[in-house]
Amino acid sequence: MDQKKLFALLQLTDSAFPIGGFSHSLGLEAYAQQYAVSRKKMDPEVLLHALICIIENSGSLSLPFVRAAHNVVTVRNSTKCDQHQNVLGELQAQVKHESNGQSTGSSEIGNETKARDDVLSVSIQSLVQLDKLYEACSSNHIARRSSTRQGRSLLEASLHTFPSLERQGMTGISTELPHCHHAVLHGAIMGGLGLGLEDTISSFVFGIVRTLVATAVRLDVLGAMEGQKLQWKLQEICADVIERNKAKTVEQAGIKFPVVDILQNTHDTLFAKLFYS
Repeated sequence: MDQKKLFALLQLTDSAFPIGGFSHSLGLEAYAQQYAVSRKKMDPEVLLHALICIIENSGSLSLPFVRAAHNVVTVRNSTKCDQHQNVLGELQAQVKHESNGQSTGSSEIGNETKARDDVLSVSIQSLVQLDKLYEACSSNHIARRSSTRQGRSLLEASLHTFPSLERQGMTGISTELPHCHHAVLHGAIMGGLGLGLEDTISSFVFGIVRTLVATAVRLDVLGAMEGQKLQWKLQEICADVIERNKAKTVEQAGIKFPVVDILQNTHDTLFAKLFYS
């Protein structure tokens, strides 16, 4: 990875990047409160189990969409690059002919431009379909609300930060996508910045783990130092989750631990809460 792409990856995964991740607990707050009703305190083993369940659910549901969105944008950019080379070739040939006293029409160049616009339109429509499918696959309104809010924030912050995304026509996504789910936009934006699929998937899972650990610390079920130790411990689990889910298609996406998902669905009924979801 070259330095420019590395800096882009680090900036996007920085906790200071304004996508609102720390406003969401991914269901951990509801899980902790439901557990505290009967047992008063969450044991470390129970916390670890809850984190693993949430990571597994995120990986099995979201990673196929991250992968699919990344592939859509990567293929689109590759096609545009090939067409750009064709247009340059046509322009050079036109200049050469005109310098020899001959004239050529611009129909071929116009066709190339139209084809490039068609590729952009098809890629946006593909992202729209992925966004709609993710909406249908999301199992509760709390998860959908969290995903769409983070997705819109990620898109807005990325378009403002990285000019190359606007040059690629990514601004059209904000008006075309009906929901702007986080997983879809993460894959699309990372692909638009030229980051590889492995880095895209790993950074998405890293964001999930970072948010969960920060949530546990803020809920006072884990200390700051222990939180960092636990985050490092979870890396092995994350690698396994990525390996099992990175090749899945969106048709195979789904959650594995429904109890955690059901508890997240009760978030709005909590008497007192720190997080939006």
